[in-house]
Amino acid sequence: MDTASRADASAADPEAWRYFEPDDYLLGIVQRAVAKEQAVAVGLKGLGEMRILPTRSEYFIDFAPERMLKFCNRPAGEYEVRRLGKLEVDELAAREQPGRNLDEVMWQAAQAASQGKLVKGCRR
Repeated sequence: MDTASRADASAADPEAWRYFEPDDYLLGIVQRAVAKEQAVAVGLKGLGEMRILPTRSEYFIDFAPERMLKFCNRPAGEYEVRRLGKLEVDELAAREQPGRNLDEVMWQAAQAASQGKLVKGCRR
């Protein structure tokens, strides 16, 4: 965030530029899916889809891994989220190539969302 943006944020809320709210980003979507143990697909128009299997701690993407940062740093409202049906979950689970570790996407989503800020509610 540049100095002018920080000054604008500071005028409304002096602490705003220091913190971020996970629910405002992909991180919040992933956290909810994990907490509820719901298999979901998270899509971003023009980029692709990520399918999350929380009970297996795996995720699958249908786009190039080097585009992950671009996928992770969008506001939550830009994603389309849908629950996966049993057939879709079974097909993913039966793949020879396992999915990627879900912790990996949690870290990437947190890094993209935070942009150097602390999680809201975290104090020194």
